[in-house]
Amino acid sequence: MQIATQIVLEWPVFAAYEVAPSTDNDDLEELRRWGVKTKLPSEWSKVIRARGGQLGTPRRVLDIHPTLYRQFAQLPYEPQAYLKFARTFGTLSHHPQRLVEWALFHSMIRQLLGLGLGREPLCVKPWRTWFCMTGCFENPEDVARIGGPDAFEWKLNASLELNELLDGGLGPQVKTTEDGRPLLALNLRDLRTGIALQALRSLTAPAAGLETRQCAQCGTYFEIGPGTGRRSTSKFCSPRCQGAYRYARQKLLKDDTG
Repeated sequence: MQIATQIVLEWPVFAAYEVAPSTDNDDLEELRRWGVKTKLPSEWSKVIRARGGQLGTPRRVLDIHPTLYRQFAQLPYEPQAYLKFARTFGTLSHHPQRLVEWALFHSMIRQLLGLGLGREPLCVKPWRTWFCMTGCFENPEDVARIGGPDAFEWKLNASLELNELLDGGLGPQVKTTEDGRPLLALNLRDLRTGIALQALRSLTAPAAGLETRQCAQCGTYFEIGPGTGRRSTSKFCSPRCQGAYRYARQKLLKDDTG
């Protein structure tokens, strides 16, 4: 049995963002506690955050930009490139991320898409090691028993990193479409999870016979193909949009002939 799936994310986008020093150094303490040695350059230790005192505007950025994962993957590893991205689509998570964490996620998506690491900054590697170790082990003592962080390097791969990232990032909920079909809605935790899912779906969609199309009425992107309940000739994301389009067209024809 196949069931239609919908990715749901209303993500706040603020009027202004800035690169600023981090006020929380607990992560650096955690790296040291796990035995990971790192010399983090000043520019990569900073965070991207919304400029204070603003209210963000919720946007369905994944619906409007179905290839956002590709745009993100093709960015250069540069703090200003990440800042520009945030000004258009928002930050990766609710909590301000260090620029080295942006670069780490950047390299994850590149690897997943088969683009290679590219010119990944050297400071990213220790963070990848720590990120994966905390997903595989309960505490630093377990890492010490296998020989420390250096002995863990062989375990690193994009799938391990993404599994750790997606853990807890999805809130599945079964809904019903307007025409009575079951729909599995994945309510996402943050933009980072959404980009990762977009990338994964881009790899599986061709094999599953899925295709992305833009609604002729509202502009939202939707999928057609097996399990979506939509025909290959579908032009609308929902019966409501189809009805609104027909009503507007009939009204226009009536005005022209009246």
